[in-house]
Amino acid sequence: MGVAVRPEPAARRQYIVRLAKNGLAAGADVTEVAYRLGFDYPQHLSRMFKNITGMTPGEYRGRFRNNDL
Repeated sequence: MGVAVRPEPAARRQYIVRLAKNGLAAGADVTEVAYRLGFDYPQHLSRMFKNITGMTPGEYRGRFRNNDL
């Protein structure tokens, strides 16, 4: 039987996503943002981001860029 991993508290997940949004809006790529936030794998940030926002970090970044034009 595997070791159970405690899920992040909701407030912490939302804080992480807010920091990720700031990094993406500043032009950083998803991998860079994930590593800066302490993720070992960018996919983990992507999954958390999509669960909270309903879109992937790449989709968010694309929308931000399109609105910035």
